[in-house]
Amino acid sequence: MFRPGKFSTLGGVDRSAHRPSAAHLITLAVAGLLALHLGLAFGSTLQRAVTVDEIFHVSGGYFFNRFGDYRIHPENGVLPQRLHGLPAWLSGAQPPELADNVFWRTSDLHVVSHQFFFHSGNDHWPLLLGARALNLLFSLALGLLVFAWARHLAGNLAGLVALGLTALSPTLLAHGPLATTDVAAALLLTASAGAFWLQLRSGGWPRLLLSAAIFGLTCGSKFSAVLLLPVFLLLALVHLLATPRGERRLGALALNLALHGAAAVVVIWAAYGFRHSAFAPGVPRGDHLITTWEWIEDRAGWQGNVVCWLNTHRLLPEPFLFGYLHTYVSSLSRAAFLAGEYSVTGWRSFFPLAFWWKSTPVELAAAGLCVVTAALRWRLLGAWLWRLAPLVALVAVYGSAALASRLNIG
Repeated sequence: MFRPGKFSTLGGVDRSAHRPSAAHLITLAVAGLLALHLGLAFGSTLQRAVTVDEIFHVSGGYFFNRFGDYRIHPENGVLPQRLHGLPAWLSGAQPPELADNVFWRTSDLHVVSHQFFFHSGNDHWPLLLGARALNLLFSLALGLLVFAWARHLAGNLAGLVALGLTALSPTLLAHGPLATTDVAAALLLTASAGAFWLQLRSGGWPRLLLSAAIFGLTCGSKFSAVLLLPVFLLLALVHLLATPRGERRLGALALNLALHGAAAVVVIWAAYGFRHSAFAPGVPRGDHLITTWEWIEDRAGWQGNVVCWLNTHRLLPEPFLFGYLHTYVSSLSRAAFLAGEYSVTGWRSFFPLAFWWKSTPVELAAAGLCVVTAALRWRLLGAWLWRLAPLVALVAVYGSAALASRLNIG
């Protein structure tokens, strides 16, 4: 009548069957850390004034969504800005007067964005908070990606530790709830590098299509996606070298890369409504974007020639090409400050010092522990470098670009 194990020797009910499993506990821990991050990050914005960049992102996204016009702030990723502009668009926020508006005609994002935010009868605060809340989706997704990747490499405990460091990172807590493209870029660049390596090593059409789609989304979200090209080439080279000579398929690899490129082109065109011109037909037309094509081409060197050729032949949307070129030219000279000094060309030491100064003692200790562990177990270093290949390639390429860049901000 009675099954063994249902009752304890003291006559009480055995509650072991009702105890949460390890998987449930892990799920609860992940949810708790993400909820903590969400609360700390969004709570900090409730008394934080609007930042300069947020005005441009929210305003740009609003004009993208409502009018399909891309003259305001095309120099940053269109997809995150569309997300940032959703609260303003869906709430029926009103634009400034566009007819006979010289700043609209000349695509002056500084003035038009301020007109929209502060001089159009809109309550900008709920629009800003809505954009900030939506941007936290990128932050939460990044936390999940970090957890999943660390757990795959070293188990549940490693995943939870990595997620804890991510969720409580002052850098992510500060930037996660800001309506900018920085956290979206961190998420998509990391995801794209990992997805590309996974489909290289494991194969299969679903993984290939997923990797191509993530790469396309990255290209539509941040112009630094161009750095994924050398990352992909490095990973492809490592993959080829690790493949027995008789099993190497260069044609399949070329097709793989071509599919990623095609996905990027399709996503970029879709992000801009499959229209070449930056100016929408239903609103007062502009004289030019924030600067003229001639002005920006003269300062962009060979990249200017290539991009202008692409624009002349309408191979990609005008605002995408102009935004990329404008970003590149702006990075050639930018006011910067470091340790009491000013510069317009930057310092090689800027980002290493920023990492050292802005990282918490716990983050630095964790990084140091990784270095010490690698040194003590150097015989396993090769195997770990193989497992970490996409992260190593991404950090190497992005880090080298950052050290060489004159854009010293952040």
